[in-house]
Amino acid sequence: MRRTRIAVAVAGALCWCLIARAHLCDDVWRQMDKLILKPDVTNLVAKPGEKTEFSVLMQHNMDRPIACFVKLIGESPGFDVTVEPAAGFNPVRPGQQYTYKVALAAKPDKPSGNYPVSFRLMGNDMRRQPRELKSLTLGGGAAAPAAGTATPAPPKKRAAVLGLGPDKTAPAVDGDVTDAAWRGPTPLSGFLVDEKTRARRETLIVPRCDPDRLWFMITCPGAPAPNDAVIIWLANPEKKNQRVSIRVESDGRVHVDHYRDEASRSVEPTAFGIKAAVAAGERAWYAEVEVPAPVVGRERIEKDQIWLVNFARDSKAPPAELSYWSGSPAAGQKVESFGELRLTP
Repeated sequence: MRRTRIAVAVAGALCWCLIARAHLCDDVWRQMDKLILKPDVTNLVAKPGEKTEFSVLMQHNMDRPIACFVKLIGESPGFDVTVEPAAGFNPVRPGQQYTYKVALAAKPDKPSGNYPVSFRLMGNDMRRQPRELKSLTLGGGAAAPAAGTATPAPPKKRAAVLGLGPDKTAPAVDGDVTDAAWRGPTPLSGFLVDEKTRARRETLIVPRCDPDRLWFMITCPGAPAPNDAVIIWLANPEKKNQRVSIRVESDGRVHVDHYRDEASRSVEPTAFGIKAAVAAGERAWYAEVEVPAPVVGRERIEKDQIWLVNFARDSKAPPAELSYWSGSPAAGQKVESFGELRLTP
């Protein structure tokens, strides 16, 4: 199953149930470009008799919460589409990301071919009447092959864009993941355990940077287990024979290894200036990581730079699984399979 990343921002708005005065309602209508939907795939192949799953992320960047349920409805002439949570989210708070889990099943009476998958984001207006907020069609469609058709492998590399600017507030690496500095960037997601199987627990990565450092806030769904960990891999495209891995375990332990070709050596995190903090929640644990630019041989982080990166989730809670953002468990530790993180102004 081919998986690439796109960001789709489409127009629409509503009057929130919370709003009681007309001029506030008007203000919300003027902010229609601040509700964003982002699927983590563009092209899909659904085999007969099997479900294909992916996520659609929603972020609301207006200046007040949406106080009614906001649900995502999926439709397709070639697929049965289900979305969880079916009722949607309520309330939807500014600056937070919400994840809709989508499952596709090819309709048995449809021949092989490409079929569009459309989504409508629905809420209620002030009269409690249904209103469409956003709509999008996924990547031009999804393929429903005949039985026995091989599923194409996903691309070996992923890509993401990270904004760089002097107005960015540096996150405090202290385990407080409610820090306002983490709001804004859409999380990196779509971890795979092999060429076509999504991870059971969807790890989310929020990247940030300034001219001196990279930061990552990582959400790891599921109760932490001993040795449960996330791993960050970093490399400089100009020095591909070198790479660094940073393993952060759920109990706060940090392990750093520096690789030159295939030889590796352990390094104290403080020697590289690497900082990390973890926190546990009811349904997930979280890690914050700070990485100075010289870790991979760069003096500064500048616009138009490309960093080679990969992320892994080594989940030990039953059923244990190892998943990667780019590549696979067989190749995810190799620079050739790393994704690209491009810095933009």
